[in-house]
Amino acid sequence: MSSSLSIAGDGAAVAAPEDRSHACSVFWIAGYARLPDGARRGAEHLGADWRVCELDGEPSHDAPPTVERLAERLLEQIVARQPHGPYRLSGWSSGGVLAYEIAVQLTGRDEAVEFLGIIDAPWPAAEAAARLARGVDAAPGARLVELIRSGCGADRPRDMRSAEWSRLFDGEGDGPATRRCAPDACDVHNVLAGASATLGFDEIASRCREAGLLPPALRDLTDPQLLQWLDRWAALDHALARYEPFPLSLPVHVFELRGPDAGFAAPRDRADGWAARLQQGEIRFVDVPAQARHAPKAGDVAQAIGRAIARALQDARRAVADGAHDGRRRSPEADYHPHMPIQRGTSGRAPVVLIPGAGDNVATFVPFASAVEPGWPIHGLQPRGLDGVLAPHASVEAAARAYLPVVERLAADAREPVHLIGHSFGGWVAMEIACRLQASGRPPASLTVVDTEAPASDGRLGRSYTFESVAWNLVCALEAATGRSLGIERDALFDAPRSGQWAMLHRGMVDARIIRRGSGPRDLQGIVRTYGTALRTAYRPAAVYTGRATLVLAADCDDAGRRLASADALSGWRRFAPRTTVWRCPGNHYTMLRPPHVGRFAQWWQRAVRAEAEADTVAASAAPHAFSVGPD
Repeated sequence: MSSSLSIAGDGAAVAAPEDRSHACSVFWIAGYARLPDGARRGAEHLGADWRVCELDGEPSHDAPPTVERLAERLLEQIVARQPHGPYRLSGWSSGGVLAYEIAVQLTGRDEAVEFLGIIDAPWPAAEAAARLARGVDAAPGARLVELIRSGCGADRPRDMRSAEWSRLFDGEGDGPATRRCAPDACDVHNVLAGASATLGFDEIASRCREAGLLPPALRDLTDPQLLQWLDRWAALDHALARYEPFPLSLPVHVFELRGPDAGFAAPRDRADGWAARLQQGEIRFVDVPAQARHAPKAGDVAQAIGRAIARALQDARRAVADGAHDGRRRSPEADYHPHMPIQRGTSGRAPVVLIPGAGDNVATFVPFASAVEPGWPIHGLQPRGLDGVLAPHASVEAAARAYLPVVERLAADAREPVHLIGHSFGGWVAMEIACRLQASGRPPASLTVVDTEAPASDGRLGRSYTFESVAWNLVCALEAATGRSLGIERDALFDAPRSGQWAMLHRGMVDARIIRRGSGPRDLQGIVRTYGTALRTAYRPAAVYTGRATLVLAADCDDAGRRLASADALSGWRRFAPRTTVWRCPGNHYTMLRPPHVGRFAQWWQRAVRAEAEADTVAASAAPHAFSVGPD
């Protein structure tokens, strides 16, 4: 245990990986404002047992960021400092949203998150989120004017963005003399009336400096520096406006500032607040007293926040200790069982293990099980998260780790190596399982990846996707899979508010007879979440698979972006599985696993695995020093 409080700034190592002080680390995530003393103000009130490391999700300049990608980069920084949990995460305002998504991804990697604190982060109302999305592409001068106007006036919206803008007007000290109030609406109107439409950025910035409309942290910035700061703010606007938080199975501490000014705190029961968005998760609201009549003074609030977090950290530590004592420490995700038997088969036959693609379930392989000979034992591995409650696996490696015990047990029970078949994203998981079986000295009997893009290739998987992009890709996938239109236009989907997007998806899936009419939009969370997680997941195998592998590609595809060219796909796969061959199956990415095309696929697969088995037998008998080993 650390004997004294310490703070590591952005980029500084917390400790060596073997240092036990990691058990008391708290990762503090910076948000919009990234105040240089943000971590210090909170950490100095936590107490002596906690070690704080502040990290910043600095947006890159190569593409508009998403919360998921920013969180992924922060997660890699965290894992480099602390390879495994339990993790403790906290963030102020927009940094709290990033901390939340980091916790989602850590849970998806089956890592323990002991504490998650979101501080002063009122979720923006639907109209505010739409305004953020529209303002991203505005000229820099217009963005500066909008930002200043949004932060002034007693009736300004109370969301995380305005909260952080107000924090920029806090002085470095804690006394009243160092406190500078944000400008009022009259000052802003007199200085900036018509400015965004008629003036250039340099003139707007000059007027703001002269009139004292900029917070102290920005007044000494040059125009290029201020432009860079505005680009950062706009990038985070883009990310937050297009983010959809999904429930977590761990407790989420939401620290809310409460004071005499009733309008200062966001209502907990607001329809689009944290409680509504995360109603399937566990939220613990913590009141933090704010003494000021309007925006509270930074020093006062930091002390109250620090003490509240310290109490919550101690409570979380005790809860973990109590859970370990009575066997309740494991998360619901850790207890998930993916095995779903499809066909019993006969003894003496090698089991066939099937892994579905992004957002799909094992039922997609039922036609395949019906098309092969009845003697084959068929088993499915159901992806986690389809229930809309548990977090999906956030990496191929995490999914393979969770599935491997099932695969090994099936092989041991049958006394035969398994056949692995993975469709689409499931092909990557099958590849990773095959590599792990190979490393253990018990390689699979066969590996078949079905219409799966090569790992570490410039394909659709592993990219940044906003919620809208995930939803639209899902619409296209469902239409291709069912042959029925969902009646959703792309522009209408992207322009709708979030509640409207969920309603459009639900109505389209009901009309296409994909889900039942008695369902609601929240019943779609599982498929949307697992599909989006898979789309965002990248994969590069850590080992080369030396066994035989077959890449099955769909012969038909109306989408040129989806169609995989045989030569390119094969060469990409051979980087990681040199003995890969290719076979073209009739049908498209989805119909290749349905009648009538699945019959051709089943016939080919049975012939192929038998031919491989015969070839292995001949090779073994021809070897000069062949010998046999009995079962363990």
